[in-house]
Amino acid sequence: MSASIPLASGSNAITVTARDAAGNTATDSVTVTYTPPAGDTTPPTLSITSPTNGTAWTATSSPLTVAGSASDNAGLSTVTWSNSAGGNGTAGGTTSWSATIPLSAGAQTITITAYDTSGNTRTDTLSVDFTTGGGGGGGAPPAAP
Repeated sequence: MSASIPLASGSNAITVTARDAAGNTATDSVTVTYTPPAGDTTPPTLSITSPTNGTAWTATSSPLTVAGSASDNAGLSTVTWSNSAGGNGTAGGTTSWSATIPLSAGAQTITITAYDTSGNTRTDTLSVDFTTGGGGGGGAPPAAP
C-alpha cells in the first residue's frame, strides 16, 4: 500500500498505523524535513543604451528619452523609472524598453528598475545634468566662453 502525503515546508512528523482484521495495531513514525525548491532567485539583466551607454549625460532639453534592454530567465513583468528630482513611471516595453522622463534644472539621477515575474529586481542608473539653453541634443557640457 502507498499513500501520497502533502508536506509542509520544514519538519513533518508522519505516523503510520496498521490494523489487522482482529483489531491489532502497530505504529511507526518518521520525521521528514521538506525544503521546497527555491523559486527563481536570479535577477533580470538590465542596461541603459540611450541616450548613452555610459553613466552620465548632459541634457539641454526636457523631457529626456531613456531606452535600453532587459532580459530574464523566468520572464519580465515590468520596467519602471524614477527621477531623484521628482517623478516616476513605467517604461514602455520590457525586453526593449523606453521612457520619456521630465527633467528638472540641475543634477539628478535617473534610476531604471526591471522586475521579473518572480519579484527579483535589477537597477541601472544614469546621472543627468540638465542645463537649459545652449541648443544641441546633449552629451558633453558646452565649452566655456
